Amino acid sequence: RFDEALPLLQRAVKLNPNDASSHRFLGDLFDRRGQPNEALRHYSAAASLDPMDSISHVFRCIELVDLGDYEEAGAACKRARTLDPTHMWGPLATAWIDRAQGRTNEAMKWIDAARKLEPLDSWLADQKIELLLTQRRVQEALDVARSLPRDGSFMELAREAGIVFAGGGSGKLQEWMPANPLRERAGAGVELAELARLQLLSGDAPAALATLRHAERILPQSNADLIDGSQIRHDFSGALVHVRIHLRGGGDQERALELLDGFDRLLDNYEKDGGRHFGLYSLRAEALAIRGEKEKAQAS
Repeated sequence: RFDEALPLLQRAVKLNPNDASSHRFLGDLFDRRGQPNEALRHYSAAASLDPMDSISHVFRCIELVDLGDYEEAGAACKRARTLDPTHMWGPLATAWIDRAQGRTNEAMKWIDAARKLEPLDSWLADQKIELLLTQRRVQEALDVARSLPRDGSFMELAREAGIVFAGGGSGKLQEWMPANPLRERAGAGVELAELARLQLLSGDAPAALATLRHAERILPQSNADLIDGSQIRHDFSGALVHVRIHLRGGGDQERALELLDGFDRLLDNYEKDGGRHFGLYSLRAEALAIRGEKEKAQAS
């Protein structure tokens, strides 16, 4: 309910412009709305008001990456790492500077630095895996996945399924899924949504649609959850996953087009507010391809 939250936070900042927390919250909201320049303005205010808070500098760094200002981003991340060298977010955000410029090996060094601080953090492991897979280093990605505590959870299996797909495509994933209890382990709504995405990748769109509908009955995702500007820097869109499942699986065509239109508006607003991350262009190409506009997709 971003539209309702925005005026309330703006009023809080107006009433007390020296409250760093209000500026941080407003920055978070603009980040989710796909407005990196506005988000940066409020994160910068928070960092100015509370200069010893390392996280405000991390958030400045992240928005500066979205805006393509890598030099200033580097300075902000360096400040964050200096203020709190024990926090994983300093090296993690620094990795995103290199990743945004295609410097994968340099990005992995910073991810490794973050993992030294939080060796059991699965999200950091996922980011290392993603970078390895961009270089087709599939076995090393599997090694990272298997270095995490083995608990037999859905997310452990889903992580391996993603690596199987990256290494062998839909066919290999289709072979792998029945041999592993992925479906049986998916319980929460977010797990079912991820299962639906993997079923789509395996080429089973009808099964993906059935799973997605089940997930929506358990915990429906709002448009704000799916059309989320903070996903752009990760080159991912929950909205586009839902769109593909509905269109390929024979689902709700009207809902799919509604999400697609909303996502297009998000990308337009992101670009108008200065966003330049490569995720903007790859996601726009994907959205155009879904619409059948192949030439525009290739140009993007």
